[in-house]
Amino acid sequence: MNKLVSFLVYLVLWLVLVILQTIMISYTGEVTNAFQAPELYYSVWALDAYLITLFYLNYYLIAPMMIRRRLFQPYVYVLIVAMLVGFLMPIIFYTIWNWSMPGVAPGQTPMSLVGIVGALGVVAVGLALRSVKEWSRLEPQKKEHKATLVTLESQKAQIEELSKQIANYKVEQDLLNNTLKKYEEENAQVPNMKQTIESLEAKATSLQAKITELEQANKAYRDCYGDLSDVEIR
Repeated sequence: MNKLVSFLVYLVLWLVLVILQTIMISYTGEVTNAFQAPELYYSVWALDAYLITLFYLNYYLIAPMMIRRRLFQPYVYVLIVAMLVGFLMPIIFYTIWNWSMPGVAPGQTPMSLVGIVGALGVVAVGLALRSVKEWSRLEPQKKEHKATLVTLESQKAQIEELSKQIANYKVEQDLLNNTLKKYEEENAQVPNMKQTIESLEAKATSLQAKITELEQANKAYRDCYGDLSDVEIR
């Protein structure tokens, strides 16, 4: 509903502008009145229709595409073509349908700069309006992008902090791995140490047995020797 109302408002506005243009031309100097010779204004009205179409075509299609893709040089070419078409339209209408224009002598080909100036004007106005609209549309996106950039920078700082913590954890893990490796190496030596201890204990037992035998032999020898001494003394 809002779009329909907007369309009707713009349509009435364009019709009012065309009517005002016709009235101004009709009452300027010695120009024939539009009610007396409307055929002189067919070319003017057709040119107005072309300029209106060019305005909407530029506003909704050409300007957005050129702005977003930054095709500035092709846009200039489009403008030149539009101005050339606006200049040639009265000549083409006169050649095909013999439509002249107000203020042009009978039998003379109408050549006017109105089409060039009009095309330049509607393209410039359409470009300005579209640029303002594009800027308004992009401003929230720009703010959103800034907020996203701030968030990304914060996340980047967090990632760097986590990376440092991970590096520290890795160093600690390496130390733990080295300690565990030494512990495992020490544990691997325990069986050998047990065997050595058992061997030493066996040797100690054997030596203790030999010492006991020697003590017993020594005691027996002394007992025996002591008895011999007693015999000699007597």
